[in-house]
Amino acid sequence: MNILCIVTENGLVPKYDSDREEFRSLKRNTDVLVEVGQKRNYEFHKKFFALLKLTYDNFPEWLEDSLNVHSVEDLRTRLKVDLGLYEVSHYGNQSVIIPKSIAFDKMDETEFEKFYRSSVNHILKNYLKGVNNEQIEEEIWKFL
Repeated sequence: MNILCIVTENGLVPKYDSDREEFRSLKRNTDVLVEVGQKRNYEFHKKFFALLKLTYDNFPEWLEDSLNVHSVEDLRTRLKVDLGLYEVSHYGNQSVIIPKSIAFDKMDETEFEKFYRSSVNHILKNYLKGVNNEQIEEEIWKFL
């Protein structure tokens, strides 16, 4: 059961009527496990995809083949792997890298913002050398 709550001085309070109904169904004076995460901001999510598009549109040709980046999706996968957002599965004597999801239900706002900042830093350092943080942010807003 997931219940969206608001933090108040008196504790967590269900945000919507449907959440209140779910909350009321919990037995009083019983232990419940609460997982806390910040709801993701959709506009910030769009900003990340604008960053990917901007980067891919300006991606150095000499890097495309060496990094196997031939689409925005390839770039997103490459960033995840470069930034350590992956798991390794072993099949016999082979290891396979499986990028993790950045979907809304897999990563909260705090984690996503950290991933976004790391992505910007990685892009500026490795792909769009000579561009600074202010310039890239200004260009991203043109995509939105």
